[in-house]
Amino acid sequence: MAFGNRFAGALAALSAAAWFDLFHTEPYQSFHIQDRADVEIAVLLLAVGLMVSQLAAHGRTMKRVAVTDATHLERLHGTTRLARSATSSDDVGLVAADLAAQAASVLDDGAVGAAPRP
Repeated sequence: MAFGNRFAGALAALSAAAWFDLFHTEPYQSFHIQDRADVEIAVLLLAVGLMVSQLAAHGRTMKRVAVTDATHLERLHGTTRLARSATSSDDVGLVAADLAAQAASVLDDGAVGAAPRP
């Protein structure tokens, strides 16, 4: 399981670029880069780290959306089973009340398939 946020990912990417500069570019043990290729590599390390951090944050958001949508779908399946077995007007009233509660729940959580509100 991934922990952290975009700030932690940005800090890790910046750290990777800095340590690459310090230990793997000439002059060694200095934050000075003389070669253009080394500058490009350090910038690419930073860019890739930032992109991976953003992708991880997006993945966590999409996981929350999937769990929320699955919960709503399961409740809807339960309501359809209840509607199929309804034999009286009281049962139909229960189904209508359950559908209204589900609609309110979906509206509170945001649109199905959308990112949840913070």
